[in-house]
Amino acid sequence: MIHNKTAPLIIILNNNGYTVERAIHGAKQAYNDIVPYNYAFLLQMFGMPEAEAKKRFFKATTREEMRRVWKEPMVQSPDMPTVVEVVMDAFDAPWRMLSVIGARGPTVIKEMEEGGFVLRKPTVV
Repeated sequence: MIHNKTAPLIIILNNNGYTVERAIHGAKQAYNDIVPYNYAFLLQMFGMPEAEAKKRFFKATTREEMRRVWKEPMVQSPDMPTVVEVVMDAFDAPWRMLSVIGARGPTVIKEMEEGGFVLRKPTVV
């Protein structure tokens, strides 16, 4: 990307592991954790000069930070590879996906809730 002068916006969803696997096979299983990386060095690792790489890396850990990042000109119209790291909770998962997994039965729902997942309760219309 750097060598060929392409300009992708790379969005890294950092939730410290494999959330889908946590929901399916157990929230606290150690094999669902990944070694933490410092993604701020990603562009440098692929050959971008340090000063340029620092300008093209953004990290958001809150909704307000994410709003600020989306307003950055380098994010709105990148002219070189640009990285946005979005830090999320390890148990942040789409409610519909969790509902499908929970459809396996009450035991699965109990394990998911005890593990840290928040499940929506079905509503009657």
